[in-house]
Amino acid sequence: MSLTRRRKFKRFNSSFFIEVRPLHGVVSYCLGLTNNISYEGFSFSSQNCILEPGQRVQLKLMHHRSKSIIYFHGDVIWQEQRDMKCMAGVKFCDYKKRIHKIMLEVISDSCNIPVNSLLTSKDTGELSGWQ
Repeated sequence: MSLTRRRKFKRFNSSFFIEVRPLHGVVSYCLGLTNNISYEGFSFSSQNCILEPGQRVQLKLMHHRSKSIIYFHGDVIWQEQRDMKCMAGVKFCDYKKRIHKIMLEVISDSCNIPVNSLLTSKDTGELSGWQ
């Protein structure tokens, strides 16, 4: 089964910077650029990030309007090397309601997408109960 079929929420093209670091071992963050994003996760590319599937990472994102920094966690779902770049998919795992709401606002603002579009299931067309 392809990843596209398993995804519950629609992916949106996105290009914003995100900082990523494994929770254990590496002290510094690597800078990545998102490729697409959804309610459940995102994919990104980086020149200098070495990740392994199953690894928990800390993510750092700046809210464009308020300039506040948001820290949250994710799990690396897949990783591959392409043309001297690391490509990876990360699933959000930090579902603290306040943090997740801020993340959705950042994604909505950055990608010019209504928040409700991010919360709509591809399969049912219904809003997630997570609002």
